[in-house]
Amino acid sequence: MFYFIVAQIFGALALTILIISLQKNSKTKLLLYQSISSLLYALQYLFLNAYTGCFINLICMIRNRYLIDILRKDLQFIG
Repeated sequence: MFYFIVAQIFGALALTILIISLQKNSKTKLLLYQSISSLLYALQYLFLNAYTGCFINLICMIRNRYLIDILRKDLQFIG
């Protein structure tokens, strides 16, 4: 029961950060907040023993981090 409550807390934090990310103007900040949200969702699924959901969210977090790096390189090339 303890793990279920901890998972719900991680889920609530992830949802809050995901909603905040939609208010950001720059793509890099949006992706950064969504990466943090994906990490928290991965922890939620880990505590619920849903390993597939955890793995998918970790892949999403890695993808977002990769896109942040690409956007920063493009901005350096333009600027």
